[in-house]
Amino acid sequence: MRKALLFVGIAAALWGVILLADAWRFIASAKQVTGRVYAVESLAGPPKPRQKIPVHVEYEIEGRTERGETRMPMLGALKQGDSVPLWIPADDQSHPVIAQPSTLLAKPLTAVVVGIVVAILSWAAPKRRS
Repeated sequence: MRKALLFVGIAAALWGVILLADAWRFIASAKQVTGRVYAVESLAGPPKPRQKIPVHVEYEIEGRTERGETRMPMLGALKQGDSVPLWIPADDQSHPVIAQPSTLLAKPLTAVVVGIVVAILSWAAPKRRS
C-alpha cells in the first residue's frame, strides 16, 4: 500500500507540473485584452462552484469585436457591465480566459502540492512489520 501511495503522489505531482507547463505556455502565447461582461448566466439547481458559472464577454481584437464565453473567476465576482482582463488564445480567439493567475494555476498547483505531500508522507511512514 505504501508503494502505491508513493506512486500516486509522484504521479499527481508530475501531472501538476505538466499542467503548469501548459498553463505557462498558454499565458506566454495569449494576447491580453480588456473585455466587458454583457451577461452572467444563473444556473438552476443546487449551488454550483463559482468557476462553473458562465460569463459572456465582448472584446476587441485585431480591429473587430468578438464575443465569447468564459467562467466566473475563482476569486471575485463579475456582473453585467464590468470590465475584465482577458487572455485570448492565439489559435482560437472565441474562447477567452479571465486573466487571473488563479484561473489557470489553481488546479495544477493543487495537484503538485497534494502529490508531493502524499509522496512524502507515504515515504516517511513507518514500515509495517508482519
